[in-house]
Amino acid sequence: MTTLYDFCEGTLVEVAGLSTNKDLNGERGAVICAQADRLVVRLPSGDIALKPVNCKIVGGKRKLQEGKDETSEPPSQSQQQQQQQSATTSPPPPGQPQQQDIIGAAMLLNSLKSPGISQVLNNPVLQLLSMQLLKQQQQQQRSATPPPPPPPAAEDPAKPPGCCLLVVLRGSTSEPSADDIFWTFSQFGIVEKISIFYKDTNLQALLQYSTPEDALRAMGYLNGRIMYNAELAIMLSSHLQLTFPRADHRNRDFTSINNTIKKTPDDQRSAVCSANTWPVKSFLWGKNIGDGWLEPKQDPAYQGKIPAPSANNAVGRVGDCVLISGLPANMTATELWGLVGIYGKLIAVKILQKRPDCALVQYTDTYAANNAINALDSCALGEARLKVKQSKHANATNWRGANSGLEHFMCTSAERAIPESYPISPPPSKCATCNVPKDLISATKEELVEHLKSLFAPLTATVSGQTESSITFAFDSIEDSVDAICKVNGKETTFKDTIFKMKMCFW
Repeated sequence: MTTLYDFCEGTLVEVAGLSTNKDLNGERGAVICAQADRLVVRLPSGDIALKPVNCKIVGGKRKLQEGKDETSEPPSQSQQQQQQQSATTSPPPPGQPQQQDIIGAAMLLNSLKSPGISQVLNNPVLQLLSMQLLKQQQQQQRSATPPPPPPPAAEDPAKPPGCCLLVVLRGSTSEPSADDIFWTFSQFGIVEKISIFYKDTNLQALLQYSTPEDALRAMGYLNGRIMYNAELAIMLSSHLQLTFPRADHRNRDFTSINNTIKKTPDDQRSAVCSANTWPVKSFLWGKNIGDGWLEPKQDPAYQGKIPAPSANNAVGRVGDCVLISGLPANMTATELWGLVGIYGKLIAVKILQKRPDCALVQYTDTYAANNAINALDSCALGEARLKVKQSKHANATNWRGANSGLEHFMCTSAERAIPESYPISPPPSKCATCNVPKDLISATKEELVEHLKSLFAPLTATVSGQTESSITFAFDSIEDSVDAICKVNGKETTFKDTIFKMKMCFW
């Protein structure tokens, strides 16, 4: 019975019983490597790895017994020179590693009683087998080594929502320094970071406070104030915290200054700031450390303390705002003001730029906001139907001035206040009523009716009722009555040299 030990280098064999490639059956070649349970045979068609059962010894047999090598016919001197020349001149196969890696693999093979190092270096087929064996060993070592433990998850350093403010300096002719802005806004709380930049030719700044309460206190007092030769327009930023790649004169981190102040007792902070030539104000972090005057100055009645935010400064509270969706295309904030202004006193109406079919409406109180939700939810407006619900936002801060063209998206109480009169009701019918100036006599009402109809155009309106102080119009549909109120409610008009602001509501 032929065994693997019968096949040695130089043994002549014939391929037999090969089922995968039958064309090779009958071909003869010499064994160039006997490795584990396979033979590498050099055939005329090329080198191939075969199992011993598929090889039949036909001549040139060389046996290994008890470690002795009995060679029947050593190669001639000319054959040895040709083999050495081919080994030195033939390039290695593509992707082959360096020679030192091959030597390492050959030493590994040699330790397994395989052909020696010199044989591996002179034989491309043995080189491939060597490197395959080396890769297998490396993979086994890697799989045996446990992976390093994952690094501990970093804590999320994000601040709670509401700590960052966006400050737009409308009409600014000069750029204040980050230090100037820092000490002004530090009157109301701990300012941690400031970033100054330009957007659409307008100077803006992002500020990060330590708490949302500090940010709201600063916005409540400074919003709309004139400072640095500019009008401050302030709103809450969507940023949770400020980050910038490097610190410079426009991007500042004030942690070191704040830490110095924190270590100082309250009654000594003014002296410490003066010793460091810091231009601290009379107020620092919401506390009076000087003569009690804010910058800019507050009303004398509030000297020594910061005034509580009022409704008109747009700080507001959750419950005062409603979110309206389903608005007609190209509807302006001024037109929407006419509709929502029926249900309570407004502070601001803002069409959302990224979602122009939605608007944020801020009332002075939650009662008015609930009136609007109950009356306008599911109300038809144009071809759409409104969806009105309470907003999670506390305010619809005036953002005009941040860039050009925002007048279409923003309307405030300073621009369009609506006189308070007539009962509030949802739009259940096609009728709407309008106030009439008290000094107009009844003889001129017919002319006033025609004047008002011209304002409703192209809508068709007919008079359905009159009183001494009002005229009620009937429209072709509820949608038309809503459209008329959006156009006219709160609008000033002149009739017979009399200027009056129209107040409309559903009837």
